[in-house]
Amino acid sequence: SRGAAVSAQRTVQVALMSLKVIFCKSTRLSCRWLAYFVSSEGLAFLPTLFRRCCATIAEGEPTRQLLSATGLLLTIFTRLLAACNGPVLHSLPLPTVAADLLELIAMLAPVESASSTVAAACSTLECVVALEPAAAHVLRQTSGFGDTLARWLGAAGDDTSATPATRLLIAAFVKKLCVAASPPAKQHSGDSFHSWLLASLLSHLFGNFGVDPTPYYDVLSHLLREQAPGTAATVTQRIIDHLRKYRPIEDFFGSEDHVLIGYLRILNVLLGTDAKLAAFLAHELVPLLLSCIFEVNPMGCDRIVAVNKLTCKSTASRKATFALLETLCDAEPTCRQQLISSLAAIHELCGGSADATVVARPRNCTSGDGRGYVGLKNNGCTCYVNAVLQQLYMIPLVRNSILRASANKDADPLLFGLQRVFAHLQESCCQYYDPVQFCETYSRSDCKNEAHNIHSQQDADEFFTSLLAQLEKSLFGTPEENLLNMAFTGVMVQQLSCPANHTSVQESPFVTIRFVWLQLVINIFTMIR
Repeated sequence: SRGAAVSAQRTVQVALMSLKVIFCKSTRLSCRWLAYFVSSEGLAFLPTLFRRCCATIAEGEPTRQLLSATGLLLTIFTRLLAACNGPVLHSLPLPTVAADLLELIAMLAPVESASSTVAAACSTLECVVALEPAAAHVLRQTSGFGDTLARWLGAAGDDTSATPATRLLIAAFVKKLCVAASPPAKQHSGDSFHSWLLASLLSHLFGNFGVDPTPYYDVLSHLLREQAPGTAATVTQRIIDHLRKYRPIEDFFGSEDHVLIGYLRILNVLLGTDAKLAAFLAHELVPLLLSCIFEVNPMGCDRIVAVNKLTCKSTASRKATFALLETLCDAEPTCRQQLISSLAAIHELCGGSADATVVARPRNCTSGDGRGYVGLKNNGCTCYVNAVLQQLYMIPLVRNSILRASANKDADPLLFGLQRVFAHLQESCCQYYDPVQFCETYSRSDCKNEAHNIHSQQDADEFFTSLLAQLEKSLFGTPEENLLNMAFTGVMVQQLSCPANHTSVQESPFVTIRFVWLQLVINIFTMIR
């Protein structure tokens, strides 16, 4: 009892641990003691002792000794039940024990330190249901048991219904419970425990999920693999209709939409077990799934992959979508050709070149404000090119003006290539972009019409000056023709004064400051100070 001394609680705990050692070891002596205990009144006393533990737990927050003692008691009880014969089982109130176990799980599910006790209660309940079919009927008749079970698994629940560890334990328990309560030959019957539980959990399929519902979808997928004929078509159509108006909550910085992932996995299970249904819905589902993982959006004269409107942004949801597409292609051969044609159209919209970006996985490097950055691949000795391009991109005025400029791929290949680089740096979700096409179209002012050698190291200042000269020609006559002067050009003033109050002033524009001159200015200011 709760009022017992700590020493007494520990004594009971040690006694139960001793009983566990005696009964749960596969030795000849253990079997003799087990047979003696079953034939005596000890087995009949265990349910009474168990109810006493439940009553004490219901009084308030359970102690560590009480939780341990209850778990040991349940482990012993499960071992004894497995060794019982028919007459002894009929003398035990197993339906009542099942109801008490259900109540115990409900009390301990929200307790962080009670996961081992909950696991023991689940194992005992599974054993009771397997030995006494009437116990499954008691569970079904328990008011709100289906809703409670769904809440424990994460459907229509909150953080107070069960701990994450308990949800996983209950999910594994429910799978075993269905096997124990409904033999495979009776699972498809309308009055089986399997059918009743499936109907109860399906009623929460489109509910409000306050916590991670992954255990719920895991159990539901397990039940749907053995569903009755006709269930797959109804559930599949409901999920498809729901997905058409679903508003995802994913982003590219680690957030996963577990509800969306659950829907996709359930669809994969349903269509994987019903090839005819998959073939029937393949041509309807392929465009829907492609719109979840690919979205093409024009920007200026270029077309790139826009990720802001994508439904599936996380790795898990995209993998689930790809798996579903694979299932559809296996079920309907013509679907594979439809998929290839759709991907070819997207590739053409992306520019039709080998560097067209396809959103493959989220980038995991984020800046301080949560925004991810995209790198540039070094194609040999192009670190100076990448450094200059990244610096230009990080200037908002330059970035926005370049992307807004009107460029023709044939007439202005350099400006078009720079737009492509900036567009991928801004919109791509890959970790890096390969600017090899830009390097091939870039030609230095002193080597006109000659492709840039990416295997030759160059000076960053020389490349920057040459690039600005080339861009100035491309932007001439456009609304952005004064961009470079506004962003980079300064005025160097050289002033000469003589004692006769005669001063000569000469102004010259510049776009870079040589380090030697910058160091000289710093030294002069230091001397003056």
